[in-house]
Amino acid sequence: LGIMYTKMANYQLSIESLKKAVSISIANSKDNFELLLSAYKNLTLIYQEVDDIDRAVEYRKEAVSLVEAMCGNEPLEFVDVYKDLALAYYSSGKYRDSLNYYKKAVKCLIELRGKDSAELIALDSKSLNELYNSMGIVYTNLKDYDKALEYLCKVKENKLHHQDRITYCNSMALVYNIKAVSYTHLT
Repeated sequence: LGIMYTKMANYQLSIESLKKAVSISIANSKDNFELLLSAYKNLTLIYQEVDDIDRAVEYRKEAVSLVEAMCGNEPLEFVDVYKDLALAYYSSGKYRDSLNYYKKAVKCLIELRGKDSAELIALDSKSLNELYNSMGIVYTNLKDYDKALEYLCKVKENKLHHQDRITYCNSMALVYNIKAVSYTHLT
């Protein structure tokens, strides 16, 4: 119901509906882990949509706590919640916090590299590219262009899918352009 209200742009009813789902799910959290995680994610998206970034971060933190409590040390479960929390921090301009959670997501994916599944290897490569690209953008916002280029070059070192090549080239061009403009203003 909350998602339907969101599609209708009735965010207040959507939030109320999703909060009810959260409170019902919390009572039976072991049985409703996926539902609760989904409700937290949807609440975060709605709060980001209405520019209430602090609440979005709050619900992302709830999702991280839930995954930590329910999943133990399974790194695959942490990748998305860390990535989403990093994005929420990025949206609020808290770039250092954003980097912290992007790094945690990268660490989880690197832990998965030892697994044999071809599906995991493909996910691993694409997800790492996305994370490294995002970290490059965060470093660009911090005006640490050398570090930004370092992480963008890591994208190039991984297997590049067609879309990754486009993203990589655009990001590299952006950083070099900003870096050149910055140096021009210094002289």
